[in-house]
Amino acid sequence: MCRALNSASFAKLLSGRCHGGTSAFSPSLSSQLLLPLQIPFPAAPYTTPPTLVLRSSSTSMISGRAKETKLKDGGELRSALASACESSLPNSFSLAQLNALLAHAAQPKDSRDPLELKHTLGTMGLAKLTLKQRKKIVEALEAQLSQARRFNLPERFDDGTPPPPPPKPDPIRKVSASKQMMLSPTPLEGRGEGFTWSQSEAELTIVIPMPEGTGKQEVHLQMTPKYGPAQQLVLRAKFWSVPLLAGILHHEVDASEAMWHLGQNGGSVVVDLPKVEEKLWPGTPPVFVRNTNPLNDITLPKLDEADEISTGGESSALVSGFTPERVVQKMCQNPLDKEVQINACIMLQQLFQANKGNCLAAANARAVPVLVKTLRSFGQETEVQIAAWRPMLSMLNSQPFLRKLVVEGGGMQMLLAGFAAHKAAADVITLLCLVMRSLLPATPPRPFVEAGGLELLAEAFLFHATNPSVGEVAAACMHMLAGINNIVRRMVLRLEVLAPLLALVEAHPERTSLAEVTLGLMAQLGKGDATCSPFYVKQAAIRPVVDMMRRHSDMASIQADGCRVLGALLVSEEMAMDLFAAGGLELLLEAERSHSEVPAVTNEVANVLEQAICVMCEAVGEEAPEEELDTLGMANVLRDMDAAAVGRRKAEAEERARVEEEKRIAAEKEEAERLAAIAALEAQRQAEIEDARNDTSPSAYGGFTWKGSSFDDPRLAALEDEPRIVELDDD
Repeated sequence: MCRALNSASFAKLLSGRCHGGTSAFSPSLSSQLLLPLQIPFPAAPYTTPPTLVLRSSSTSMISGRAKETKLKDGGELRSALASACESSLPNSFSLAQLNALLAHAAQPKDSRDPLELKHTLGTMGLAKLTLKQRKKIVEALEAQLSQARRFNLPERFDDGTPPPPPPKPDPIRKVSASKQMMLSPTPLEGRGEGFTWSQSEAELTIVIPMPEGTGKQEVHLQMTPKYGPAQQLVLRAKFWSVPLLAGILHHEVDASEAMWHLGQNGGSVVVDLPKVEEKLWPGTPPVFVRNTNPLNDITLPKLDEADEISTGGESSALVSGFTPERVVQKMCQNPLDKEVQINACIMLQQLFQANKGNCLAAANARAVPVLVKTLRSFGQETEVQIAAWRPMLSMLNSQPFLRKLVVEGGGMQMLLAGFAAHKAAADVITLLCLVMRSLLPATPPRPFVEAGGLELLAEAFLFHATNPSVGEVAAACMHMLAGINNIVRRMVLRLEVLAPLLALVEAHPERTSLAEVTLGLMAQLGKGDATCSPFYVKQAAIRPVVDMMRRHSDMASIQADGCRVLGALLVSEEMAMDLFAAGGLELLLEAERSHSEVPAVTNEVANVLEQAICVMCEAVGEEAPEEELDTLGMANVLRDMDAAAVGRRKAEAEERARVEEEKRIAAEKEEAERLAAIAALEAQRQAEIEDARNDTSPSAYGGFTWKGSSFDDPRLAALEDEPRIVELDDD
């Protein structure tokens, strides 16, 4: 063969068309190709001839169509699963079984339940796979989903049947320890201090309650030793100093296969421990030999009002040996013990009263979700409502940033549920109103209003309309809500709470705070649009407002809000005259003199006087004076206008009285004339009857003489004549 080839001959040689169409790379020819060829390759950057990679056979590369076919029928996935678990069993998996595995891999990584995958594989005959093999299976499933998206194929196989609904978990039977000993020496499930457990011959599962919202990075499981058979277990949470669990198991478990995951919303930790020896563990309880929970050594004292009396208000001495972290942890790990929840809530409140810094410590220990969970479990109990909301309110007042955390954790929903369930309990409603006032700044208004929060608040106030404490905090909440927009203002006005609130203020004139929040609410409602004004004027009145301003003349806030309310009520001349009649003009001038250094008061007084002048001028069809007047000048103008209006109204009243008197006299005269006419007609009629009765002269006609008849009876003359035309039948 020629040792010097040009580029065209070399390409022809590679294509296999040399020597009559035979392959150029035959065994005999390949040895000749090993000789140095004189090919004009560039000198740089190549230093060695390029390497030629030859395909051994035409079947070593799968076409795209064949790849798509294997993805559709599940053959690719079955092969990958068989390789991952080192078993041929996946080659016989049905499409429904493959879909069940793909459903697990399709979930976000944070939402996957490793125990669910393990149980699913167990139902398919792969219960004894190692953790490493299960991870390879997940990787194969993820690769299948990725390839399906790449080829634009469905992520699930079409097995011809709709997917079955997820099975409902069996309810956990609550069996006491004594009954377990009587029923079976080897119980399958039970409850310990701060955890629940269940076992089978192959594994042990422990569930520990946690605050909702717990993250994976906040939980740590330690087995000793880390690999192989282990019997010592410690489970910790970063926000608690005391371990969740710490003890020696009855028998050994496989530490390398031990897994844990968070339950729904991070409300629990589920620990799955495969047993080294497949058998049921006997004992009561069959989980730990000793040291099941470090919290067993913590006993919460029962605190109530009697402790306050016996210690002279120093009941904090009873809780001096406790920390907020341990109390919160005790609450969280005993979610079904109502007595523990109540005592822990009372203890938290005592700790907060002893040291305000404990509020932040409790918040860092996840006290907020724990208290919300307590309300969700025992919120129907009045004592639980009071015990849980008191420490919550203390934390909100001490650490305002917790408001958003409480709202996002479902605290407002629990609050509204408390309003609906405990409407008749005044102390509970007062506490709930205080918490609502603290949470409203961090609450989105639309969900609150759509959930019926405004109606529940008004209903609770109207139920206790004579209770000043409830009225004060409820009015404060409605004041905050009324500042949202005109829609909320109309809703408040339609609930008709102003009249009972004003009556409550009149019944308790000594409560300055009640008058302050009432005027604040009225001032906020007075900012409504034209659709709000009729409801506002109908429920509010000028005289109670003037009385409140007079009683609390030393408070600038009440004077300013009172002026705003008066300005909103001055919509007619009649309302302005009511203000003057109640002594409001002198009261406004006195408020300006007493609080001349407060711009809010002086400005609002001027606004009220200007509004009164405009209303008075509009009533008589005159233009308001254009010259600039001070408050004294406006007061003098208003006095003159008031005097003129009083005179005009007096003259109008006298004119109306005169017109009414004339109408009365005319009506009486007309009635007398009518009665006289009736009497004259009656007399004339009687005279005619008498004349007919006395007329006895005979009548003669045509030779006949008529001497009278029974028809001449005068009594018949008074009767109406019967009809003389008689209708005949067609027959």
